[in-house]
Amino acid sequence: MDSPVGYLAIAGVVIVAALAAVHAFRRQVRRRRRLVQFQQLDLGFAGLAEFAAAHGWSGPRDDLRLDRDEMATVCELLDRDGAHISLTYACTGHYRGMSILVGNALLTTAEDTELRVGVVVVTLPYLLPRRHSVHIAPDVAAAIGRRDDWAVEFASGRLICVRHSDFASVAELARTLDALADVVNAVPADLVARFTVVLPRLPDGRLSDPHDAASVGDALDQMTPAQRSAFLDQMRGLRRSKPR
Repeated sequence: MDSPVGYLAIAGVVIVAALAAVHAFRRQVRRRRRLVQFQQLDLGFAGLAEFAAAHGWSGPRDDLRLDRDEMATVCELLDRDGAHISLTYACTGHYRGMSILVGNALLTTAEDTELRVGVVVVTLPYLLPRRHSVHIAPDVAAAIGRRDDWAVEFASGRLICVRHSDFASVAELARTLDALADVVNAVPADLVARFTVVLPRLPDGRLSDPHDAASVGDALDQMTPAQRSAFLDQMRGLRRSKPR
């Protein structure tokens, strides 16, 4: 290792690593700058705050985030694997019986290309097995096919919708939510009955997130032994159910 060649090799590795770190730092700075610019755009559109308040929603706000599974599904629907996703003017609440998260999003890919879309995540009261073929149910397929400006995916306990452009008006937001309610209502009743799980509630009264082990664990701690046993029996029955 005392030879000049050895020292040159070490120096080369150090230089490459330093250049990679500088490139990653610059990319992170550019991403943060674009996010600030994105959040400064008038993407809240007229009437959003009033619409949210009228429905008892929380928001609009810029600190809501999609979880890892939701981001992966959004990227898959847009064929943008690994993209970074930032939400702005996002709201959470209920609409026509659906528990929703809705907002405009900026996707930034590894190649630094950008895409602005509208995103809705509906939390379902049932947990479908992964890759379940609910899409081919005639009524569900018909409800999804009524629009050509979105992509929709059932992902376990969620229905995720990505619009091909961001929300620009309250009317467009309401139209999209109404269309999603039609999709949810089109799911066959026998399928809903098979996979409905009564989710435990957290100490503050909210339903636990079935995708968050800590959330479910906190809720289970609040249940009686009989309630805990009944819930776990439901989950075991769900795992034994096979997709049709």
